[in-house]
Amino acid sequence: MERLNPFPKNEAERIIANTVTILDRYSKLYSQLSHGRFTDYSSYMASDGFADEDEFIKPKLFTDFLREVLLFPADEYVSEHEAGTGIPDFQPTGTLLHPFFFEIKGSNTLDLTQHRAQVTRYLKPPFEHGVLTNMRHILVYEKNGLEVNRIGLLDLYRAYRDQPKAVLDFPNTKAFLEFVSQFRRKELTRERKVELLLSDKDVSLMPAPDPEKLVAAIHRIVRILGDDARRFKDDLERILKSKFNVDDRESVLHELDQIAWELDHRYVPAKEDRVSRYLKARTGSLEARAFDIFVTRVAYFTMTRFLVARMWEDAKFLEQRLYDGGFRRWYETLGRRIQEVLKQAFHYAGDRYAWLYGQNHNYFWYDPPSEEAIIDVLFELAPFNLGLLDTDVLGTVYEQFVDRVDRKNKGQYYTPREVIKFIWDRVGYTNDDAFFRFEEGRRAPKLVLDIATGSGGFLVEAANRMRTMTRCSKTDPNEMLELLYSMVNGLWGCEISQFANYITEVNMLIQLTPLVRAIIDATKGVPRDLRAIKLMTA
Repeated sequence: MERLNPFPKNEAERIIANTVTILDRYSKLYSQLSHGRFTDYSSYMASDGFADEDEFIKPKLFTDFLREVLLFPADEYVSEHEAGTGIPDFQPTGTLLHPFFFEIKGSNTLDLTQHRAQVTRYLKPPFEHGVLTNMRHILVYEKNGLEVNRIGLLDLYRAYRDQPKAVLDFPNTKAFLEFVSQFRRKELTRERKVELLLSDKDVSLMPAPDPEKLVAAIHRIVRILGDDARRFKDDLERILKSKFNVDDRESVLHELDQIAWELDHRYVPAKEDRVSRYLKARTGSLEARAFDIFVTRVAYFTMTRFLVARMWEDAKFLEQRLYDGGFRRWYETLGRRIQEVLKQAFHYAGDRYAWLYGQNHNYFWYDPPSEEAIIDVLFELAPFNLGLLDTDVLGTVYEQFVDRVDRKNKGQYYTPREVIKFIWDRVGYTNDDAFFRFEEGRRAPKLVLDIATGSGGFLVEAANRMRTMTRCSKTDPNEMLELLYSMVNGLWGCEISQFANYITEVNMLIQLTPLVRAIIDATKGVPRDLRAIKLMTA
């Protein structure tokens, strides 16, 4: 089938002219690298080539092409040089929108197909296409290693120089413009985010989340939700001033008073009109700062609801509603109302763990977030297989929050994770004899109490060790139930900060979820009568 030009004529001509300009840009380097034999792109690339991958092709010729023709700014792609070996030479930072990578070779690579195996090795989720180029040719491969496009840049260059008026008619030119259309940077609108969320991607094929990338995404999510929650200030004021919400009002105001006191121990709560003092406070005042911290807590708490719901869906503990095909089904079923999709997802997550998705907390008024915020949050979480999450990302996020907000005032200093692991190693918390008591051959919990849990670092590490270091069978449901029972009933903590308690509880859920998933796998379903499930739904 004949290829069609994907661009208007004027734009297509401009793209080709820009490409040729880049290829003509380095006459001095052509001469230098060829020891004076060649001074232009055409003769340089028509030769047998040179060992110029790291000196010229990758850092100059291809990078210029990436920025000026494919329009990727420097902060929207990662190079192997920046991220370390074992990854493609260049990949966009937003792989959900741009699910492809570039692998670059020197001009002395006369047959690019000899590197097909390398490209195929990289072609795993989230990547759908791999591009191989030495800036003489461009080869495009699909996930199965099939070549789907081939462009001769040298042929394009010569056609433009020899027949500029006819260049758009050549099949090679059309293949090149098709390539640019497919791999050019795309604008990320909310409509585009919804389209990507509706695509049926199998999240189970994705690797375990990179903790640093997930922490960065969580920080972005908190900012999104915090900005969104501030838009609902009038709703909160109306609820707090209602005569039917006295208990809610006092609970929220007590937390605001506590935050204000932690910021300044001289603070004395007002006796009258406390709602307006916080919600209509002058910018920069103590009350305004206290309310800002309160809203940030709301954002963190709401973020954990998204995170746990997606985690349970990805672990197959819940039916998919927020990604991986399930979002498309429920989005269409519920009339394309994204807030209704989220409400249903949270409702079913609440069947598993009522506290996190109920209303018995001070952040009940921000439910659900706006449609725009929901789209942004789901998109931030979309690149991750949260079913494989078992690291203490929430502890890291929370402690960074404390660093920014109120560590100095509260005197809160959290033990680094490396020190936590060292302490557990020193006390010998590394085997079944440390984890359990054995009664009539069955495991029973040994008690661990952390009297100042913070975000739960010690308890999370203890739970992780119980789950990963035990000799408990990973296929025997009864032994796994004993392990889960010991984790739930043996690990205890207390903390003066209710918000830190929230984070600890969710952190422990993250540690329990892989074990519950293993129990479900071992029993071929979700047996409602198992103690494991009852523990998760208590």
